[in-house]
Amino acid sequence: MKVFLSREAKQFDSPLFILKSFLAIMTGYSLFHNHSILGKDMISVLFGIMLSMEPVSISGLKSGIHQIKATMIGGIVSAIIIYFGGINYITVPLVVAATIYVTLLMDWKNISIIGIFTAVYMTQHVQYNLMNEVSVLLTFQLRMLAVFSGVFIAVIYNFVFSKLFYKGLVKKRTQYLIEALKNNFELYLREDIEHEALKNSLTITFVDVDVIKGNIKDLQKGKKDSEFLNNYLKILDELRNINHHLMDLLLNDSQVKDVFMSKVIVTLNEMAKSIENKSQKISLIEVPEIKENQLRRIYEGVNESIQLLKGVKNESN
Repeated sequence: MKVFLSREAKQFDSPLFILKSFLAIMTGYSLFHNHSILGKDMISVLFGIMLSMEPVSISGLKSGIHQIKATMIGGIVSAIIIYFGGINYITVPLVVAATIYVTLLMDWKNISIIGIFTAVYMTQHVQYNLMNEVSVLLTFQLRMLAVFSGVFIAVIYNFVFSKLFYKGLVKKRTQYLIEALKNNFELYLREDIEHEALKNSLTITFVDVDVIKGNIKDLQKGKKDSEFLNNYLKILDELRNINHHLMDLLLNDSQVKDVFMSKVIVTLNEMAKSIENKSQKISLIEVPEIKENQLRRIYEGVNESIQLLKGVKNESN
């Protein structure tokens, strides 16, 4: 049984995420558990905090806005149905179905879990007015206020942690991608690896590149050290291209001599280590006369990545 987090988890700042979650939940609970209104719905406050936790403040704000929109949709749809039909064995499933229908109208590819949760909430966590009557308005107000409070706390912690650790975030996630790319080349050389297994690994790397590029672009919106971030975006583009050329070799069933790929693997390993150690030397690959066009592009892409990485390393941290 594992006790310690994996290297990949640490490269994605999981320890920081755990710490940030602890502090944010502690703040939310301390502020609101005795509150006359919000104390009635600490689940929504704390759940709202966690759903808006992101590594970058802009990303967290987007998540928060999405959460608020989905809550409003689920709340309004539910309120209308409950107002006219009450709460019974027909209206409870009806509010869920109607909420799913409305969210699919807005985005047919995604079902809003937050909207569905709100729909269930509106029928199962009802509030009562001074006349001891079920109040749809009070229920909706409580849900919205709790979500706003949770999102607000998450946005503050996302902003603070993003300010303090964004350079480390970019470096470690780029290091993760370089190591993932190295792993793909190692898989390519294995005789026992299945075609689909390597293809899946390459596809996952494409997804990872896009996710990390999204993180960096969100950081740029905060106007943080744009030159530093631009250089890392260029590195990610080169890594994506290298992964793409390796995918082409795989799909074309091209067999490349081990000596060529071994040079790439060694160089990628040097690049990954250099992110942690500024004194780590990275050797450019000599591009020989190679008939295989994709392999030549891999060499050129690795060399371009090295030059970009050296430029970033020479900047102050």
